[in-house]
Amino acid sequence: MARSFVGFDIGTDNVKVAFRDRGLRFLSRRLPENVMNEEGIVSPQVMAEFLKKLRVEEGIRDRDCAIVLTEQRSYFRHVSLPPMTTSELKINLPYEFRDFITEDPDAYAYDYAVDDMVCDEDGRLARMELYASAVRRSVMDTYADILKHAGFRLRVVTPSSMAYMHLMHAHNVEHPEDAGRDIVVVDIGYNQMNISLFEDDRFMGSRVVDSGCVDVDSAIAEMRDVDLHVAGTYRDSNFEGVLDTDRCRSVFDRLVFEVSKVVNFYNFSNPDKDIKGIYLSGGGAAIPQLVSAMGMDFDYPVWYVNAFMPDEVRTRTDNIVCSLAYAALVAGEEASRGA
Repeated sequence: MARSFVGFDIGTDNVKVAFRDRGLRFLSRRLPENVMNEEGIVSPQVMAEFLKKLRVEEGIRDRDCAIVLTEQRSYFRHVSLPPMTTSELKINLPYEFRDFITEDPDAYAYDYAVDDMVCDEDGRLARMELYASAVRRSVMDTYADILKHAGFRLRVVTPSSMAYMHLMHAHNVEHPEDAGRDIVVVDIGYNQMNISLFEDDRFMGSRVVDSGCVDVDSAIAEMRDVDLHVAGTYRDSNFEGVLDTDRCRSVFDRLVFEVSKVVNFYNFSNPDKDIKGIYLSGGGAAIPQLVSAMGMDFDYPVWYVNAFMPDEVRTRTDNIVCSLAYAALVAGEEASRGA
C-alpha cells in the first residue's frame, strides 16, 4: 500500500502544494520577496519558516514529501545504451550528460528509469532505453534541509518531465481511451517556458524558451511604476484590468509566438507524429488572457494539464497551477509502492 505524500512545486515566485486530506487539496502561495531567484533559493531559513507556517496553518499532517525540479534545476534526457549491469550504469550515466555538465560530474547525483529493453531477433538483449536524470547534490541537500526544518521528510526528487509521465500514466490507466496520443505540454513558468513533446505517456524531448510570467510582470511594472513583486500581485488579481491592456496583449502574443515556433519545429522534425493537443501548466496557465491567445493561435485543442488529474478534481480551478505539485505527489506514492 502506498504511503500518503505531500507534493511540492517550488517556483521562483510561488510555492504549490498538493496533499490528501479527506480528498485532494491544492495550495498556491506567493513567496516572500527575495527568497528565490532564477539561480535558486537565496534565503533557506526564510523558506523553511514559510513552509513550516504553511504546514501548521493548513493542517498538513503527512510528513513524507516529494519535490519536482524544473529544467532550471535538473537535467533529464532519454538515452540508449548497450546492455550493462547496475554498477556499470553508475559509471556510464555521468558520461551521458557530458554536453550539459561542464563541472565536476561527482557534484551531481544520477538516477534512471527503464523505458524499454530491446531484444534482437534471437531474443537476446540488444540495448536498453532509459530515462536518465542528473541533479546537483547541493540542490538536493538544500531542499532536504529546508523541508526538514519545516517539518517534512524529503523522500523523492523528480524532474518535471518524469513527474508529468507519472501523471499521464496514472490517467491513461484509468482512461485507456486517451492512451497512445502525441501531445505537447507547455509549462509557463516565471523565467522560462518548458515545451515538451510526449508520445502516449513517454517523454520524447523538450525545448526551453527564456520567457515567461516575468515578461508580463515587467510590462505591468513599467506601466504602473511598481517593482516586479508588486507587479506579480497585480497579475494574480488582474488589478484594474491590467491584463487586458494592449501592452500585456503584446506580451501574450509574443509568448504564443515562441511556443508556436517550438511546436512547428516538433512537427517538422517528427513527421510521423500526429499532435492531438496542447496542454498548459505553470503560473501562465492561470492567466485567462494568455490561455485564450493560445487557443486562438493553434489548430489543436488547448487544455490544462489538470485534464490528467482524477475526475473528482479535474474541473476545479484551484489546481490549474498545481499540476506539477500533484504530479510530484503521484511520483512519491508510486515510488513508495515500488512502481
